[in-house]
Amino acid sequence: MMRKRIAFLAGAISFDNQSRVVDGVLKRASEMGIDVYIFTCFVNYDELEENKIGAFRIMDLPDFSTFDGVICMKNSIKYEPAARSVVNRIIKSKVPAVSIDEKINGMHYVGISDYKSQKSIVEHLINEHHLTKINYVCGILEGKEGADRYRAYRDAMAEHGIPVCDDQIYYGNYNRESGRKAVEFFAKTNMPQAIVFANDAMAIGGTERLRQYGYRVPEDIVITGFDNDELSEFCVPSLTTVDRRQQKIGETAVDLLLANEDECEIEQETQVLYRESCGCNEQSEMKLTDLRIDYQNKCLIYEEALDTLKSMQLDLTGLESIDELCGRLKKYVI
Repeated sequence: MMRKRIAFLAGAISFDNQSRVVDGVLKRASEMGIDVYIFTCFVNYDELEENKIGAFRIMDLPDFSTFDGVICMKNSIKYEPAARSVVNRIIKSKVPAVSIDEKINGMHYVGISDYKSQKSIVEHLINEHHLTKINYVCGILEGKEGADRYRAYRDAMAEHGIPVCDDQIYYGNYNRESGRKAVEFFAKTNMPQAIVFANDAMAIGGTERLRQYGYRVPEDIVITGFDNDELSEFCVPSLTTVDRRQQKIGETAVDLLLANEDECEIEQETQVLYRESCGCNEQSEMKLTDLRIDYQNKCLIYEEALDTLKSMQLDLTGLESIDELCGRLKKYVI
């Protein structure tokens, strides 16, 4: 009997958000004896147009009608023509499909409420820490998650009667450098009591720049992030953030594909993690030995991954069809 096959499409699966979803998909698929074919590429938000066109051509490879199901993270495909084409082709194929983080007609949906989670953080700063001058660093507003998180901030401030000026908002793009630039922008006016960042990478970059400017977090300025990236727990101070439980989302996506149910939507609960960067829950320091072991393990994993990547690059050169590609990739499947 032929094993079932799932196609998974997402941009930049090295990012924590996509990586954890992939972990969940692979875990559940392995339990069910299903093969997963991952189609991804690594393109920055500010990449040149021609680079995006070339990189996202990998999304044209799969013939979705040959798969038993498709899982798509449209929000992570940061090139609208490619994202639109992928969605249209999936729907046209009529195979069962799950959209993660964005509701799309004709597909199952699993995701979280970015709005509720972000609003909870802003209200925590207002109600528990009695802060009123709270600035915000946006993500990409063209995407659902960026727009919902920004709207949550504006609504929370408005509902508490706190005005927001234009110079309290910085439009970032989710990377650490835009977090640094945001702090530089705010430093030109009056620094706020708190800065709410739309993701952890920007929050970590912003915290770094604040430290260089002589500000202490949270004593002088409170900082929060979103996503619960791996570094958020170990940076100094540890970062208040939102755990999106992405691995569970990946597992649920596979379950939906196999459920043989009509189109359905599942919104999973998140968890706000109140840590040191907002003045909550001081953590005990890890032992130096534990940190060294953790760092050593990560270095070894990274080196092994690089070696495998180099081998794959040579091995996949010159292939001309998806069947050749899939056959060659089998040797790299863990």
